[in-house]
Amino acid sequence: MKTTIMIATMAGGAEVEAKIVTPGLAVHQERGNEISPTWAITHIGSGLQVATGAKTEAGALSAALAMGKLTDWTMTDDALIAHMKGRRREVIEILESRGMRLSTERPS
Repeated sequence: MKTTIMIATMAGGAEVEAKIVTPGLAVHQERGNEISPTWAITHIGSGLQVATGAKTEAGALSAALAMGKLTDWTMTDDALIAHMKGRRREVIEILESRGMRLSTERPS
């Protein structure tokens, strides 16, 4: 299902068109890279990007579906960080197997 979500940016936030893949996670085209588009996975509740770098929407959708099976992504970002602390390697493996990487920056 396509919808508009708010993503966190260095400028505060921006609306993007996204596909809700699993409760709490959405896939959307990354902003600012229109020449060679890539896709990202964002935590809907916080607007924080979870993963980046998928060359195709299908790759990002596959990663988001696999990640959706790991936990309840409708939790707050702080609760997710605490809950997923011991599963970082598992998340990285899901992402890397689909050509993606974990997002590490939080907008300030």
